[in-house]
Amino acid sequence: MKKTAIRYGSYGIGVVLALFVVNWFVTNGERENFETGEVVGWTGILLSVIFVAFGLKYYRDHQNGGRLSFGEGMKLGLLIILLPSFAFGLFNLVYVHVIDPGFMDAYYNYEVEKIRASTSGAELQEKLDQMAKDKEMFEHPVVPFVAMFLSVFLVGLIVTVISSLVLKRNPVATTSVRRSEQGVGV
Repeated sequence: MKKTAIRYGSYGIGVVLALFVVNWFVTNGERENFETGEVVGWTGILLSVIFVAFGLKYYRDHQNGGRLSFGEGMKLGLLIILLPSFAFGLFNLVYVHVIDPGFMDAYYNYEVEKIRASTSGAELQEKLDQMAKDKEMFEHPVVPFVAMFLSVFLVGLIVTVISSLVLKRNPVATTSVRRSEQGVGV
């Protein structure tokens, strides 16, 4: 189970990193296109968690004698999804603190302009105050790590539950023999 988790979790990590590299080259490293970055980010999350289903199916068919209980599926699925979840959180930290330290300020300014374009009056000030609190909170390295980790993990949890239910297969009873094989009723 451990090898399968590492193998398919690593595939998820590869997808997340590959999509970042693709996005970097498509935007030429310019961060002004946050909408494209969000689409690429969520696409990476969704594609990375698909490997849960592939890992469960592989484990069931090739390592577990054709059977998979719901509990085994949940355990393996969660092990698989921990890897890309951790990597996504860690990569986000490295990106915003080392590769592009001005990213958070630029993203904050982008969000403020979106709010100003769609809101006015007291509601505008209320939203801006909340944005300022959120920005201050996200300056602590643990918060963005946890937010990105949970983004992947929660989507992966949903995929794990669904995949465990769909791929669940009970063991075939080896002592029961079909009546036709016994010659009864022939």
